[in-house]
Order: sequence, then structure tokens, then C-alpha cells
Amino acid sequence: MSQIGLLQSLMYDMLDQMPQYVRVSFPQRWRFAKLLGQSSRDWTLAELVKGFKAVLKCAENVKLCLFIDGLDEFSGSHENLVRLLQEVVSFPNVKACLASRPWIVFEDAFNQSPNLQLQDLTYPDILKFTWSMFHQSPHFLRIKGADDPRGDILISAVARRAAGVFLWVDLAVSSLLSGLSNRDRMVDLQQRLDEVPPDFETFYVKMFSSIEKFYFQHACQLFAVVAESKADYCETIRRRLLSRCKGFLEIPSGLHMPPDVEENVAPPSHEVVVKISYLHRTARDFLESAKIKQQVLAGAGLHFSAAVSLFRSTILSLKTYDGDFGKGKNKAWDYIEHSFQHAAKCEAFAGQPQTRLLLKLDEVVTDLARRSETHHDGDNTLHWPANARIPDGANSFIDIVAQYNVPRFIMQVIRSSLGEVRDAELDKHLLLIHLVRDYKKMPGLCEWAGDRVPRLSFVKFLLQFGANPNHQHESVTAFELALCEAVVVSKLRNP
Repeated sequence: MSQIGLLQSLMYDMLDQMPQYVRVSFPQRWRFAKLLGQSSRDWTLAELVKGFKAVLKCAENVKLCLFIDGLDEFSGSHENLVRLLQEVVSFPNVKACLASRPWIVFEDAFNQSPNLQLQDLTYPDILKFTWSMFHQSPHFLRIKGADDPRGDILISAVARRAAGVFLWVDLAVSSLLSGLSNRDRMVDLQQRLDEVPPDFETFYVKMFSSIEKFYFQHACQLFAVVAESKADYCETIRRRLLSRCKGFLEIPSGLHMPPDVEENVAPPSHEVVVKISYLHRTARDFLESAKIKQQVLAGAGLHFSAAVSLFRSTILSLKTYDGDFGKGKNKAWDYIEHSFQHAAKCEAFAGQPQTRLLLKLDEVVTDLARRSETHHDGDNTLHWPANARIPDGANSFIDIVAQYNVPRFIMQVIRSSLGEVRDAELDKHLLLIHLVRDYKKMPGLCEWAGDRVPRLSFVKFLLQFGANPNHQHESVTAFELALCEAVVVSKLRNP
């Protein structure tokens, strides 16, 4: 994580509990938000540091305790990070609990503060875990039965080399147990232990290289899909993870599908939805590193898109959904929102609108709405967007689509609509007004040009199609709306 990410996380947690300090911490963004809505401008480190210190000064009567893990994993200057943390804990109302590997920069900075070495505390537990795992092996018990002291020596060696890291000992013990299953001799087990890399980077490279060639493409596709989304819910996937991904991905124990669910049958909507997770955050970091990520993308296949796979998956989930469907919070609307998010990523990836899948989504949800007893109090004459979770409501599929960044699909719909309806002459004028007036509410209608502005390709198309910026609707024109917007922005930037 970057230092910007750290400060954003800390500020979010603090301001979520003390919202009265939002205005004090970021006054300029506060004024902008009040006038024009939330800004999309990127955060800077200097801005976050200034806001962070402002909150600490204003909240001097509030006791704050910060917990920050993995200081050694932060990118950027560790010296600057140390200086910031030292300044933070200098406030009398602030205490911090910091964790890091024993790097000199952190030891020199905090050696006068109370501290502990985690590996000293966890060694007995690691020794107990290793002893327990080995004593479940019949072959190891036969070695012990022969009064061979090398068994206990091996267990102690594993615990010592773990250096307090449970993940390392878990991986090392798994390798040694595999050797015991193969009836390895004690000398073979010792060699196995010596070959276990002491650091995770080398360990993961060894695991990654051991993926079978036959499964490599599918493993890379699974890695890519999990990087896009954290959820899946089929026992088949659990078995495929075990056979293809060499332990990098797993379904947490206790969350597997019930044994009576057939292997190739999707679970009903009332079943527990389980999540696939990484073996450890270091495994995630390894797979998302630039070098390995490039290998994963290449291995997945030139035309493979994780977003497309997930888009199809959410449509299939909606097709088999048998739960509630209405304006309230329910799983169906989560699937719909995820579908549009995946559609936006697909369009960005392919450079083409996902017309077929989006129209299929509309078809599937329309059918779901008709089947649902709760759809608009049983009125099936209305299109399903009438139940959309949008503050100002929605009247059509395109109203919902405009909430997401799928400009190519929106443009396609606009072209098609203006070419098909009889009153296109009126529609093109109203569309221009709608675009200039409502673009802030609809991410699909805006783009970034130093700030959010109406998507210029849409404006250009409508003007070329004959839309009149001086056409009056409800006593206002598109030109007047644009002019008012320009005046507000000018006043904000030059108060």
C-alpha cells in the first residue's frame, strides 16, 4: 500500500466516526462538493497529510488509537513515513500500535518505545502445531516408534526456521507431509526442509512454476477472475482450485457447499454464498506483481477477459434467481449492479460496447420482474427499471445504463433511438438539455477534463445531428445551463 492509501484509510475511519471534522480537514473539497457535487480530482499526499494533522489538532479532546500493520510493505520513502508517524504520536491524545519486519529504519525510530518480537511469543504454538501435524502421519509414527531422535530434531528445525510466521510453517509442513506420504526417508525429509525457500517470494515462484502445463491456462484464467471479483459459489470451483492453482486460492474451511449439492448444480439462492480468497495477502501481492501479472494475462489467452466471464456469471445468477425482487436491498439488485460494473470494464478492455450481453441482461431481468410477486406491488405493466435503486427513479433501461461508464453502448442507443422514433426532432433537443443538466448524476454521461464535464462526444454528435442549444424546455435552454455552470466554476476557482 502507498502512503496515500494509508492516509486515505485512516482518514476514512476517523471521519466516519467524527463527521463533524470533514469540513475542517478538507475545506476546499467541502466547498466544491456543496456547490458542484463530489470532485473526481485525485488526492495528493500533501493534501492528505495536511487534512490528517488538522483532524488531530481539532480532535484534541478525543482519544485516538491507531493500529497499522506491515510498515515495511508500504511503497515510497520509509523515512518520510517514520517522520509522519512520529509527528502523529507526538499528539497527547494519540497512541499507535505499529507492526513491521525488523528493518533498521523502524528499529532506529521506535527502539525506545515498548515493543515485542512476535516470533518469540508464537514459537511454542508453532512447535505444537508442527508436532500435531507430523503425529497424524502413520509413517512418521513408525519413525518415532523406532526411537529415531531425528523426528523430534526435524520438528524443532521447522519451528525455528518459521521465525514466527504461521503461513511459512503451514506451507513447509505441507511439503514435508507430502514426502511422508511418499515414504521419504528422514534424510529426504531434511533435504525437503532445506529446499523450502526462507522467503515467500521464492516460495511462491516455486509454487507457480509447479502448476501443471495442462492446467496452466485455466489456472491463469481463475487467477484473473479472482483478481476481478472475490466471490463464487460452486463446489466444482473448489475442486478446480485444488487441482489447478497449487494452493494460491482457497475457499475458507467451513464454508464449502453442503455435501448433498451435486457437483455441477448451482446452489439455490437461499444457500450460503461462499467466497474464494487468496492463501494470504502475500500470495495476492505476488500474483498481482507486474511480472507475474503479465505471465497470468498471457497464460489466460489473448482474447480472455475476466470481466466478460464475470458479466456472464452475474447474468446466469439472475437467470436462476428465485428470491425477492423490488426496490429494497436484495441479492438481485447486487447482481444487476455488478453486471453493469463488469460491462463498463468489458467496454474499456475491448473498446467495443457489450450490446449483446447488456440486452440479454435487460431480457433476463425483465423476465425476473414479471415472475416476482413484489414487482411494483404486482403491476407487471411497468418496465423493471421503475424499481431501480436510483434517487430520482428511472423510466427505462437506458436511464440505468447511464449510471455506469459505458459510453459506447449509450451512444449506440442514442443513435438507434433517434433513427427509429417519429418525434426525433424534439428528442434531440431534449437529449442535449438532459445531457447538460443531468450529467453529474450519471457517470455514463460525463468525462474528466480537469473536472467532470458532459461527455463531449455526445454533445458533438447531438449538435451535428441538428440539436438546437437554444431550444427552450421548461423555460431553460442547454446553452443557458452550460453558461450557468461555467459561471459557478469560475467563481469557485477564482473566489
